[in-house]
Order: sequence, then C-alpha cells, then structure tokens
Amino acid sequence: MGPESSKILMDIATTPLLRDHFAILVILKFGLHLLDAESLEAISYKPLAMGVYIQHEPANIKDFLRLFEVSSGWRDTAPTMGIPQIVDVQIDMQDLPLHKDMIKTWTACREVELAKRPGELAIIVDVHYHQSMGGRTITAGPRGNFDYISAASQSIHGFFKISRRAFAIVKQGTYPPIPISFENFKFELQLAPMNVENQIEFINADIRWDIQNGNRLRLGTKLPEFEKQMISLASASNTSIRHPESVQFINLIRKKVRSESIYRMAAAYYEHESEAIPKVSLKDLEGIRLLGRE
Repeated sequence: MGPESSKILMDIATTPLLRDHFAILVILKFGLHLLDAESLEAISYKPLAMGVYIQHEPANIKDFLRLFEVSSGWRDTAPTMGIPQIVDVQIDMQDLPLHKDMIKTWTACREVELAKRPGELAIIVDVHYHQSMGGRTITAGPRGNFDYISAASQSIHGFFKISRRAFAIVKQGTYPPIPISFENFKFELQLAPMNVENQIEFINADIRWDIQNGNRLRLGTKLPEFEKQMISLASASNTSIRHPESVQFINLIRKKVRSESIYRMAAAYYEHESEAIPKVSLKDLEGIRLLGRE
C-alpha cells in the first residue's frame, strides 16, 4: 500500500460528494444543528478539527464473511477487491491548540470564503483523515497471542466550509434509501434517525454501493493482507492481541460489525453463523424495502 493508498486517501478528502457527506458528519458530531444563529457566528471564529479513521475491507460483503473466520480468513490468499470504510470519528484536540501550520491554513481558507461571499457564515473545519497501512509483520506469540511489528500509517488534512446545503439536509433530518445487493437479491435500507452513527453507516454504504455500480468514486483497491488478518482476528472474541494498536484496530472492526445493519442482513442471507455478528432485529426488518430478485 503505497502511492495507490495515498491517492485513495486524497480522493476521500477531496471528492465533492464525500465532502458533502463529511460536512453533515461534522455538523452532527459537533452538534452545530442544535446551536442558534448567535452561537454559530461565535463558533465560526474558532477552528474545528475532526479525525476520521479509515480502514479497508472487502467490497463484496460475502468476501467479508469469508474472512471473518479465524480458521479460514487468517491464511486467505485470494485476491480481494477492497474499499475504504470509516471505522471511527473523533473530535481532534478539543482542548489543545492546533499546530500553527493548521491555524495558518484554516485562516487562509476562511479568508477565501469570506471574500467570495461577504457577510455569509463561514464555518471552516479541518477534517484529518487517518489510515493505518500494511507493511506489517504479524507474528504468533506464546500461548496463542498475536503481535505485529513494522507499523505504518498515513494521514491527510482537508479544510472546507460547512455549506448551507449541509445544514439544510440535517435540518430535514432524513436519509435517502440505501440500495443494497446480495448477489441477485436487492433491497433498500432506510436509516433513522439522522445521527453520527447512522451518518457513518450511510457514508460506508454509499462507498460500497458505488464500487458495485459504476465505480464513479474510483475507491476500489486490492485488499492488503494485513487488513485480511485483522478482520479474521476480530471474529474471535477470545483472541489475545498484545500490541495496543492492534487491539484498537480489532475493537473498531468489532464495533462496526455490531453497529451496521449490512453485516446482520448478510449473515442472515448467507446463513453465516458468528457470535460476533448480532442477529437481525425487528428494527432492521422495519427499515428495509425489498426490491426482489433479478
């Protein structure tokens, strides 16, 4: 994962469609939609910084289920198409000053926006996109523990203005239906309410849908072996991982699997039994509209 992964991270940060999605995520994460006009004006003079943590997983959910098994996924060598997915979002350095270079860039962006539209509210956010990379060696330790060495990561900052359109979408408070396909079985998922967790799921689902329907975002890439191994280890609740970053990585995968409905729906459809994947709930069934089979 070298230049290709860097390009994908850059595309995530700069693609207009995804930027709109992230603007809505910023609004929800900071609670900007809950503030009055005076409070929004005051916050526009302060830099906002949000960290978005991205990892890759299979574009095809059936491939994910195949890897989500220690017995089979750990040594899987089949070439697999991967897609970037958000695994966590945090408010960056809420109580700490930003680096002076970040302040300089934030100030310049704000001045440009104010010059383009004088008198209009200009809330500028620094979204910091993080990605843990491959190039690591995972080793089996004593008593079945696992560890890795040669850790690597990359990140990029994206500065942009929160648009009036993003505020209007949050004010409306509804998501468009998410099209999902399991082989020739198609349905739509309706997320509700509009909140941080559902916005993350919406972005992830949009990226997954795109790679299967024209690849207009061009975010597909070969899934790294490291990602395969971490997905495999995340399926075992009793696996002991000694490296703290590995523990965090795996816990984020497990959290994503528990929270996003596509895993529950796919496990039920493909009859995949796993203690780590919750069963389909009544809420899941109420939120879908079947489109039938082709």
